[in-house]
Amino acid sequence: MVAGIEDFIEQKNNFNIISIEYEDKKPLIELLYEFFALITDNNINLPNDDKDQFNKLSIYTADLSNALQNVELATNKNTDRFIKTLQERVVKLQNETVAAQEEIVQEKFLNPTEKI
Repeated sequence: MVAGIEDFIEQKNNFNIISIEYEDKKPLIELLYEFFALITDNNINLPNDDKDQFNKLSIYTADLSNALQNVELATNKNTDRFIKTLQERVVKLQNETVAAQEEIVQEKFLNPTEKI
């Protein structure tokens, strides 16, 4: 669970980056699975190191998929939680912007010879 809205936004952005990268690499990973299946189906001997690396790839891919699902679920829950906070911050920022605009057009700020 993220503590604040800033952490939430950072987590969401990181999740989006990782998801895009994973989707880009997924066809290559699937190609490796197909290649390994061909080797196995044709009883071609592989060094144990290669088999171990492929098994690790399978584990890491499954772990990454699970982690992405968990983060997506948590992000969706946090989105609902932070929508209200974001809306409040937007309203506050809009009010501050209006106040700043009103202040900068005041005569005392436009006429530098007058003392404030």
